[in-house]
Amino acid sequence: MSPWNLLFPFNKNAGEMLGKLNLNDMEPYIEKFFSQFIPQTQKFFSEQPTNPAFSFMSPAPGTSMIGNNKGLAVFETHEHVFIRIQVKDADQLKEIKIFHTSNQVFLEGLPGKKEREVITLPAIVKKKGAHAVYKEGILEIRIQKSQDLQFSQIDVSEG
Repeated sequence: MSPWNLLFPFNKNAGEMLGKLNLNDMEPYIEKFFSQFIPQTQKFFSEQPTNPAFSFMSPAPGTSMIGNNKGLAVFETHEHVFIRIQVKDADQLKEIKIFHTSNQVFLEGLPGKKEREVITLPAIVKKKGAHAVYKEGILEIRIQKSQDLQFSQIDVSEG
């Protein structure tokens, strides 16, 4: 008796069918499945940055787009807010200045941009403890979220 029969008690031939399964036959089926049901995946991975010297990194799937910058990757986890920017040349980091408030990040000195870049964050963040790391062509800014649970009730009056 095959061990697969224990997993599929409703069909006694299921174990034999799995034993005869050819993985080479499955590959075209899986590719067809993903191309039909997830067409954005192909488009996402085929897009290239427009400016070779400096460009914003394409966001990960499920990442919200912020503002008019299509390639700006801003996302949050349970404890942090992340901003990722692709920087081709490490020498450009000397020009970039990063500031933040409780709900916005300001980037100055970006190559190809004369104005300050303002990014509204998806969550309130702490004043201290933020840091930026440059590794393998990506500038990653990590800011810890603030757990501000102070609520104030507002009374509604008539008239």
